Amino acid sequence: MWVFFISFFQRFNSNLFLLKEYSHMSNICNSFNRQQRSGFTLVEILIVVIIVAILAAIAVPLYLQYVEGARAAEAETAISAIWRANQVYYQRYGSYTASLNDLRNAGLTLEQATLDNWQFSIVGGGDNLTSIQATSTANMPGGAGRTVRFDVETAKFSGYGHGDDTQQ
Repeated sequence: MWVFFISFFQRFNSNLFLLKEYSHMSNICNSFNRQQRSGFTLVEILIVVIIVAILAAIAVPLYLQYVEGARAAEAETAISAIWRANQVYYQRYGSYTASLNDLRNAGLTLEQATLDNWQFSIVGGGDNLTSIQATSTANMPGGAGRTVRFDVETAKFSGYGHGDDTQQ
């Protein structure tokens, strides 16, 4: 009986040794395969390029819309200042003016950079002021001919930066 256990134990140990050797050989083969496949495949590169193109197609229009809104905000700020100055002018003189020079004489100040980028016009005068417009000049990075309008009756802006841009 002891002989049986001893022979069984010897076979069991030899099988364990073979398993360990096989496992070691398997690791060597796997590491060799990994070394052969260390780069990117063409399909992987194409997938990354497609994903980047999709993201760019979404992000670029959003960015341009953001920049357009920022440029229009400059004109809106100046138009708001012109409207407030014209209200003060009305309180002092009893009528609105269509002249920016009259408003400047009454105390309106606008930044020179804003005046370089935008040309302002006041539509109406006297008792009936209808709108104030800003038209971009050639100095503005967005190009000339863009118009931002402020309707006095509705107190709303329209035109460039509001989705209904009409370039003249």
